[in-house]
Amino acid sequence: MNMFRTSILTILSVSFLCCSTIVSAQKSGAVSKKDIPKGFASTANGLIFQQVRKSKTGSLPKISDIVSFRARYSLQRGKSDSLLFDSKNNPGGFVTLQLSIPEYKGDLMEGLAMLQPGDSAIFLVPADSFFMKTIRVETLPPFIKPGERMRFEIGMAEVNTVEQMQKKQALQDSIAQIEMKTVNEKEMQVLLAKMQEKGDNQMPESSGLIIINRKSGNGIKPKPGQKVSVHYTGTLLNGTVFDSSVERNQPISFTLGQGEVIKGWDEGIAAIEVGGKATLMIPSWLGYGARSVGPIPANSSLIFEVELINIE
Repeated sequence: MNMFRTSILTILSVSFLCCSTIVSAQKSGAVSKKDIPKGFASTANGLIFQQVRKSKTGSLPKISDIVSFRARYSLQRGKSDSLLFDSKNNPGGFVTLQLSIPEYKGDLMEGLAMLQPGDSAIFLVPADSFFMKTIRVETLPPFIKPGERMRFEIGMAEVNTVEQMQKKQALQDSIAQIEMKTVNEKEMQVLLAKMQEKGDNQMPESSGLIIINRKSGNGIKPKPGQKVSVHYTGTLLNGTVFDSSVERNQPISFTLGQGEVIKGWDEGIAAIEVGGKATLMIPSWLGYGARSVGPIPANSSLIFEVELINIE
């Protein structure tokens, strides 16, 4: 969960607002020396910090840049801190957000703007301001006491402009699509091999669905929006039966083309005549996808023997 604000600012507003906001804060943001712990310093804007590691390469982020960093933050309580968040529990182990203008004295946003990739630092942020103005809770949590501070341990990993981030995202999406296509192709090869093993030879539809007609019906096929009644027996590729309306002697009824059943059924049943029977060989992306449903494992190809009983 991203615990920080991710407000979007335009480049034009930054050039005017950034200077006026920070300058005004500098005049009233000074921190008394007695309030600065040993080993720490304070910015003119009132952010207390301690530089832990300084990189010799890279550049500082600018307002509206996308920053990714490792983060731990705790509520300071004397000699022992109470850990509230650790980004290692996030997917990838990082927090990613868009850098925005500091809104209050001691705002963490100022600290993030001080770090280039490879840098790490500790920041002490007013707890009440953090919860009320950064996380934007309506009321301050009861465990927060006046004057308490949050201790942020930040390690900057990456800085990107919006344009750079968009290009990276497009590349990642492209790679993901290629990987998915490869996985789908392998699944289709297995599905086709299973079909041929049963002595059938039917070209898949463009979607990947294989429809093998077993018995013709009365020539009438259902249309989207019509309610149909269907008998079926569903099996996994290894032959395990996971469901059967035939065994229950109770056909299923649903409205065709309304997403009430899996995509392979909406497409397959529409191709069958009333009274007709068919085998539907359904790849996982037309079935339950990455979800496991009851006895059906995730990413399973499915085989259904179906009979269109009637159109209601």
